[in-house]
Amino acid sequence: MNLHKLLFLYLILSSSFAQASLVQWDAFTVDDNKAVKDESSGLVWLDLNVSAGLTYNQAATSFDGWEYATHTMVEGLLDGYFTDLIFTGPLGELYQYEQECANTSLCYQSAKLWQTLFGSVTGNQTYQKYSYGFYAGVNNIIRMGGAYVNGTGSANRYGTDFSSSYSSNLIAPLYGTFLVKSDSIVKPTLYSLSVNNVSAPSSITLFCLVLPFLFIRLNKR
Repeated sequence: MNLHKLLFLYLILSSSFAQASLVQWDAFTVDDNKAVKDESSGLVWLDLNVSAGLTYNQAATSFDGWEYATHTMVEGLLDGYFTDLIFTGPLGELYQYEQECANTSLCYQSAKLWQTLFGSVTGNQTYQKYSYGFYAGVNNIIRMGGAYVNGTGSANRYGTDFSSSYSSNLIAPLYGTFLVKSDSIVKPTLYSLSVNNVSAPSSITLFCLVLPFLFIRLNKR
């Protein structure tokens, strides 16, 4: 492993520890893995691909025990996950989302991880994966957040600053809705994809641990 790969590994680790603590969870039956639990809040989020294709108005009435997430819940989730959005290009300036994340970037990796957690829907091409969720923002304006991955090429990430609005009756096959419930399903064995651990070492501590190995690699060159 060369120096560049070591540095990239460190960046991935430090970025991961900065995110919210999310683990794969169950939605309806044990081991269905169709939900995500936020261990910091106790909320369980239905995977976005489960509600995809339903209008926002249809979503909550389609799944017993699930309800619309409030805008504070959704924006807390998005802000906690997409902590490092960089708005780029003309569309980025207008609509406030990060686009064309190269496949070598942390932006791309976090979009892939989002889709692993919240599920995805395949677009017109098999390599196009969408993981979007509707929610009612301030003044009940229907908004969207999530991530799009264009195969192994690039990704887009949509956070709380994405400014487009939608109809609550829009039929969008590629869009789900953010639905939540309090934790009520016991899951003895977690298929855990932890994005953060509260007791994990800080980025500075991690860097201090990695630094000696970097110096060793440099001295051997």
